[in-house]
Amino acid sequence: ADDVTGCPYVRGMWRLVFLLFLVLGLPRPVCAQNRPRDDARASTDSLQPGHWTTSGRWQTRRLPSRTGAVCLNGSPAVYHVRLVPGSDRWLMLFDGGGWCHEERACLKRLPGGPLSRLGGSQNAAPSTKSFAVALAHPSWPFHGYNLVTWHYCDGSSFLGNNEDPVPMGRNRVLFRGARILQEGIRDLRSSFGLGNASEVVLIGASAGGMAVMLNLGLWRRSLAPHTYLYGIMDGAFFMDFQRYRQGQRAAGTFIDALRLWNASSSLDPRCLARHPAWKCMLPQYFLDFVPADVPLFIIQTQYDSHALKVLVGTAKGRYPADEEARRISEVGDLFQRTLLRGNNTGLFLPGCGPASGIHTFLGRSYVASYLINGTSVLQAIHRWHRLQGLQPVRLAHLCAHPCKYRCIPGA
Repeated sequence: ADDVTGCPYVRGMWRLVFLLFLVLGLPRPVCAQNRPRDDARASTDSLQPGHWTTSGRWQTRRLPSRTGAVCLNGSPAVYHVRLVPGSDRWLMLFDGGGWCHEERACLKRLPGGPLSRLGGSQNAAPSTKSFAVALAHPSWPFHGYNLVTWHYCDGSSFLGNNEDPVPMGRNRVLFRGARILQEGIRDLRSSFGLGNASEVVLIGASAGGMAVMLNLGLWRRSLAPHTYLYGIMDGAFFMDFQRYRQGQRAAGTFIDALRLWNASSSLDPRCLARHPAWKCMLPQYFLDFVPADVPLFIIQTQYDSHALKVLVGTAKGRYPADEEARRISEVGDLFQRTLLRGNNTGLFLPGCGPASGIHTFLGRSYVASYLINGTSVLQAIHRWHRLQGLQPVRLAHLCAHPCKYRCIPGA
């Protein structure tokens, strides 16, 4: 049975009790040692936009190779940290970059390949490209947090745990993403005091969003019981479109990735007890196993460009018009049905039509101007964060196909 406490987590009947306190205007029954400091919250609100995006010094931390925390090409994994004096709150950023799930995709990430920066740590620099617009906006709720960017070089959304190098051409490829994350957390605890954090917010885009969702359990176990943990995933809700792919569904891709990475040990055992391992890598199925004490916010466009590429393809006229329309409609309908029934506490589901070509949202110029019921995604995240998962913040702009609405101004 769940450990039912109010310090700081809220489960089952206790959630109703907490909501009653909110409605009646009574003080919330939260243990004093676990309550976020009022002075810390006040100081955050008074900071100028871009407080830590325009000042401060980045530190690059290279993890010891002897721990096995290495990139695909064997170079030591790195992360970058920028500290805010006096802050015990942390923001972890996970950029996207796809997967190294089969030889063709992996070779592009190895020395000489067009994506070699995603396979090694040479010349690795702090990157916030997937979140840059949101980070600098006045509505961003996490100004004043210590900032960590995790260099993505393992090709497995930090899930890989293969002891043996995998031969590919003239290369021997290492899949050690899980060790990178474990050793990085350990280093943050010992070198920067992460163990004393009052709050940790994880944000990931695309493959980085998968890294956030699928590793929430590891983060929860690695942090102190009093630490508030939040997850935000942007454009990372990859789906199993059952009717297409010549009947193969997503199983082939994910089974191959699991075998290559030896990633089963990184997946949630509760999910593995109910589903085949490959399904536990898909948010569509894993959503039911998100830790009950970790609020999760999902940002996902209804006609995601990556999903359309998988289901419809990029070549014009690849399918007859009626078949193409059915496939596009399947994308929108499945995102709508799955996300609206999900148990996540936060949702922003824009009805961007297929012509928008949108996959992730937080790095877009219109991140604060696109509104659902008068609310931007930044305002929705701010409200969700303030409520600490006690009440859902779920906004959806549903647009049935053929959806003509375009999220991109002027498109």
